[in-house]
Formats: sequence, C-alpha cells, structure tokens
Amino acid sequence: MINLPQTPLKHQLVGNDDPFVKEAIRKRQPSEPCWCGSGRQYKECHIKRHTLKAHPLGKIRKEILKLFKKKRGCMHPTAALSSCKGPPIASHVIQKKGPLAAIINDSKHVWHIKQSQNDDSFSAEKIGWKKASISPLYCTLHDSVLFRKLETEAFIGSHEQCVLQSFRSVCCELYKKKALVESLKYQRDVLDREKSKDEQIFIQWSINNSLRGQMKSIDELEDLVSIFNDAIKNDKLDLFESKTYPFQGLVGLISASTTQAEFDFNGLKLVDLDDLNQDAQSLIYSIFPSDVGGSIVFCWPTDFKTATDFVNSFDRLSPADKGDIFAQYCFLISEETYFSEQWWNALSSKNSDRVLKLFESMHYEGGKFEASSNPLVNWKF
Repeated sequence: MINLPQTPLKHQLVGNDDPFVKEAIRKRQPSEPCWCGSGRQYKECHIKRHTLKAHPLGKIRKEILKLFKKKRGCMHPTAALSSCKGPPIASHVIQKKGPLAAIINDSKHVWHIKQSQNDDSFSAEKIGWKKASISPLYCTLHDSVLFRKLETEAFIGSHEQCVLQSFRSVCCELYKKKALVESLKYQRDVLDREKSKDEQIFIQWSINNSLRGQMKSIDELEDLVSIFNDAIKNDKLDLFESKTYPFQGLVGLISASTTQAEFDFNGLKLVDLDDLNQDAQSLIYSIFPSDVGGSIVFCWPTDFKTATDFVNSFDRLSPADKGDIFAQYCFLISEETYFSEQWWNALSSKNSDRVLKLFESMHYEGGKFEASSNPLVNWKF
C-alpha cells in the first residue's frame, strides 16, 4: 500500500550546522540584511520581532485567502491590453457544463473536502456549483473563445479537447503557486511574532525551504505554459501526448490537476522532488462525464519521459482496479476534486475516513497503490 505519513507535513531535523541556522544565530549589526531572507535590514525586520503582538489565526487566514483571489492578468497565449476584454474573470478550471453538472444535487450544489477554519480537521462540505473550481485566469473574451470546443461541444476525447482542458489546469496551478509564494512571504512577516529566537529560526527555516521549492516549481510550470502557448498559437498540438481511458458507471466524482509525478502507481520513484537540482516533469489529468460513464484523460509534453512512465504504470493496472486506485489518487494529490452528495452519502464510514486521510496528506512516501475490496467507485474499464 502507499505510505502515508503520520503527519501531513514532512518533518526534518535541523541542527546548528545548517547554513541557514548558522547565519540566523550569528551576531549582526542593525544595518545588515536580516537573517530571515526578507531583504530588509535587520533593524527593520527581526531585531524586535519577539516584541510584536501576534496576529490572530483568523486574520492570517483571511489575508492569505485574499492572495488566492487576487487578479494577476489574463493567461491567454496572446493576452495583451489591446486584445483582452476587461480584467480576469472567475474562470472554471473544471467545466460547469459537463463535469460539474454531472455531480450537482437538486439545490445546484456539489461537495468537496474542506479544512475547518477553527482547527486542522477536514470534512465534506457542499458548495454552489457556480463557485466550485474557479480562479481568475482569463478575461471574458479569451475565456469564451479559447475554450469554445470544450464549452459548446460534447466531450469526445479528441486530442484538441484534451490539450485545451490541460492548459486550463496548468494555468490554474501556476496561478496558485504564485499566490502561495506571496502567502509565504506574508507569513514570513507575521507567523513568528511574539516567538522566541529558536521558534523564529524554525519558522523562517521552514518558510525559506518552502519558498525555494515553490519558486522551482513556478519555473517548471512557466516552461510548461510556454509549450502550451506555442502549441495553441501555432497549432502544434503534436507537442503533446494525450491518452483517454473510457469507463462505464456512475461518475460520482470529478477531478483535474497538474501534478509532478514523484512516484508511479507501482511505487517506483520517478523523481526526487526534494532535490531542487532535478527538473520535475509535469503531467495533467482530468475526468470527463459521458452518457454511459466517463473518461480519465492524461496529457503531457511528448518529450516528458517520466510523465510517459507514469501513464504507462496506470495502463498496466488491472481494469478492475483502475477506478478505485485513481479515485484514491485524486483525493491524495488534488484540491480540485469534487463529488456528488449521493456518492458521499453512499460511502461506508471506513471509506469516508479513507478519503479524508488521503486528502489531508500533503505528500506520500511511495508504496504501491492497491485497490480496496470495497472500492470508492464502480467504474468499469
């Protein structure tokens, strides 16, 4: 089975010989750069941080949420002031017509897993389908023109449809990564108020580590977006591979994500994401409904070998196991996973606990995916 950690975040031991710690504990002059990496002078940053009143957790979360709703400009390949129509709108990463429409209830709600505002617990909550899976990615004009073949035509699994949906997912992931970097920089200024020097060092060390990893990820995603831009502007869709796996059965859940596959479905490690000297190769997946069930769609640049290896490992899974294993994967790696009230209410308590455990894990540590005797979905491949 896959190895889920005891705690959602990775734990690492840090000693006084760590370069960041050594720099933090070194005696410095007030006019020197602060040890935290903010770029400000020590006297303007951490020299009196322990005396500043801590912000309430609710206030911090509210400020972070603002950053994830901030408009950063249209992400269409030809976006420009002369060609865009207005600021970015709330674009649906997962289509409202089709995927989300397949899982709404009578009150036009879908369900997703959400963290409590009061503690670290997770639970299933409903959300209006018009508010589900949205990010400010494109202006009104480009959102309607670029994705017309997804919004106005039935999904038939054409390569063009797969590439277009994947581009939407990649733009969402890049947007979120940029928002995350901004939120980490904000947290650098507020999380260690009223803390001791040792606590400050640990918090800042963790944030700096996260920032390095996220900046690396942004570089890789921007390279990926460039490939999409070339493919879309110049009609070079052969820059990408796509593979579709149709299934029969109640869809129940819908998901889409851009992921850097660290392990394949057999537990083989494809890349070490902790090694920032390695370039991770992303791939994109989506679930589309159909009249008899739906399809799982993978899309990736043709020269991304590890992405190809990842998809091949899914190909080798038994048809009887594919549905349950992929449903596990969706909850493990994607916040953009939504499901119907009917599907959630039909889960056994053991399976609902399994879903929550998968979702709250921020990473996993390898191991082979295995189907349960009581599967999460009844998809037949």
